[in-house]
Amino acid sequence: MKKFQTFALMTGLALIGTTVNTACSSSDVGDEGNVVYDNNGNAGVNSEFVISVPRSVVGNTRMSSSATQAEGTHEQFRGIDNIRLIPFDQEPTRSTPKLSDIISLSSVVALSKPGEVNYKVYADQFVPVGTKNFLFYGKAIDRDAETAITTMDDKFHFGILHATGLTEDEFNTPNDIRFSLEQINTNGAAQAGDETGQRIVALLTELANLSSGAAAPHDLWSTSTNFVLHGLYRNFTGLTTSSSNTLATVLGKLHHSLTNMAPTDPARPMAEALRAKIESVCTTAPIDGEPASLKAEYTGYPGNLGLPDGAARVRWNNTSKSFIDISANYSNSLRVKITDYLYPAALWYYTNTPLKASGEKKSPEYDNEASWASVINNVYNGAADGRWH
Repeated sequence: MKKFQTFALMTGLALIGTTVNTACSSSDVGDEGNVVYDNNGNAGVNSEFVISVPRSVVGNTRMSSSATQAEGTHEQFRGIDNIRLIPFDQEPTRSTPKLSDIISLSSVVALSKPGEVNYKVYADQFVPVGTKNFLFYGKAIDRDAETAITTMDDKFHFGILHATGLTEDEFNTPNDIRFSLEQINTNGAAQAGDETGQRIVALLTELANLSSGAAAPHDLWSTSTNFVLHGLYRNFTGLTTSSSNTLATVLGKLHHSLTNMAPTDPARPMAEALRAKIESVCTTAPIDGEPASLKAEYTGYPGNLGLPDGAARVRWNNTSKSFIDISANYSNSLRVKITDYLYPAALWYYTNTPLKASGEKKSPEYDNEASWASVINNVYNGAADGRWH
């Protein structure tokens, strides 16, 4: 008659924070009565798992500190869902098959206490005989536990990763586990057909071809020989981005640059026509030194598509005398295509951990310790290495 060692201690480094898991039998240790069988006939024991997240090891990130749990505080902890434990009978490599079915655990939505020893206990979890190692995966809870986020705002705030290989039908070996980022735009159609973006490009073209009632050559901005107008036209037709923010900045500076034209200057009507056109697309006349306050139909692009300002690209075509939207045209020497922009990565936890075996249940003693390191050193001092036999 074999005695089943029914305690396992798992320690390791998580993807963003240190994760520690433990497992302990919920039943008495001693005889074959401890053995249970799963639906596939695999022998195992009903064990107790404890997940602890004792501290933060987050590095620098562009995401908010609340999303990354950067402060490592009890209040900031987002919890963990999509928790998977994959059992192995040896330290797994990329090609090691799992010992039995992947174990799914319910979400950690709150830790037991706000101190150093933060943990959640899972009772009566089936662990197969022969288990020596676990791979652990879990995702920080987004807006709601076990609920996929769908909105652009949530994907930018929490980040998103698509995991494959963490289900029974997808997993054969650890080599099957993959995480992929999500494209913000899967094609260029949304950007190319965006009404605000098209309106901005049309406005840029209209400004570049604006005419006045002045005599030639000052009847057109493009033909004016006025030193100021000529320089402004050259800079304006050199624009390469067409975002709302770029437009606001350019129009604000252009409007200011046209203010000091002498009343007798033959190019003054052209300058006044440009200022009037700029003011017609603004909520108020631009203030010197500030971006123009654009009317609503010119604002929000390309952020409304989840793209940065630099993704909205244009080029002046001197033959057609028009700005051309080249955002989706990668052949025009742009380094990044519209479809290359990705949402930030979600916060996932991971550890590859061996086990230590014991015949005692010790989770009630955790709260007597000041830190998780003390739990390891004091509560589990002397626990033997081993596996479930």
